[in-house]
Amino acid sequence: MKARAALVGALLLSGCFPLDPAPEDIALERLEEADAHFAAGRFAEAEPHYAFVVSKRDRAREAYLKMAVCQQRLGRDPDAVTSLRRLLGVDGYHAEGLRMLGGMLAGRGQAAEELVFYRRLLELKPEDQGLRREIARLEQEAGQGK
Repeated sequence: MKARAALVGALLLSGCFPLDPAPEDIALERLEEADAHFAAGRFAEAEPHYAFVVSKRDRAREAYLKMAVCQQRLGRDPDAVTSLRRLLGVDGYHAEGLRMLGGMLAGRGQAAEELVFYRRLLELKPEDQGLRREIARLEQEAGQGK
């Protein structure tokens, strides 16, 4: 029994059995917390959890999107745009991210950049007639007439 206890103690001290949870496990727990706050409409509480998750799991697409929604709802549009750009850096064809960023850029008067994202979205959703009309309207406004 003493030998077993000594062996377990040696393994713990050597790091074979980590005492602290892995960053990945912590990120998953924080994602669950964030999602619970988000579902309850507590965006100020959810946003820092999503920020933590993307700092540990930089390919967590839905965490970027929900963090951007939180930031937008909190009136922090520049932060939301940054989060959406980070999302699209991970997944350049994330449909919801493209649509949200396009809409936010429209509100900022950045029609040329908005067109880029809406055209990419159209590749994913060629049947979306509303999107086609919006692209045509933006092209006409920009004098491109395509």
